[in-house]
Amino acid sequence: MATTKLNVRVTVGKKTYEPGDDVPINKSFTEEEVERIEAVFGKWRPDEGTGVDKRIAALTAERDQLEEDLATLADEVKALKGGNGSGDDAANQLADVTAERDTLSAEVEKLKASADEAAKKSADEFEKLKSERDQLAADNSVLAQELKKIEAASEGQSKAGKTDKGTGDK
Repeated sequence: MATTKLNVRVTVGKKTYEPGDDVPINKSFTEEEVERIEAVFGKWRPDEGTGVDKRIAALTAERDQLEEDLATLADEVKALKGGNGSGDDAANQLADVTAERDTLSAEVEKLKASADEAAKKSADEFEKLKSERDQLAADNSVLAQELKKIEAASEGQSKAGKTDKGTGDK
């Protein structure tokens, strides 16, 4: 059985489906009805905030790994400074490790700045989406009220049409 997800609460028969629930498409709820609802309320979109959170988590994990590497290199530098009797070779290793430590330290700083910037952007995007969601909820409420008015007017006209036909004079 085919299903779809919608942005609005839908009642099919006696069952009510919340936004984002799988709604079965069958004889009582057709593709045409789905298309009309999507035309008015838009297609279903899952939450988009998770992608930003994954990027922040990845940057944080990478920063933590670089900090561990930096600590390991610092330990190696201390061990080399302790002296093992090989003078020039130890000095070259120390220079290499020091250069690598400095490079990793600079990279850690870049990642910290990048993670902070991504967190700020994520917070800004969240607030924007939150206000958009609130506006859409208000719009949905207005549309629901207008739909009720139209349905009530339609029912009133159909009842009035039936009673006029039954009271005709000759």
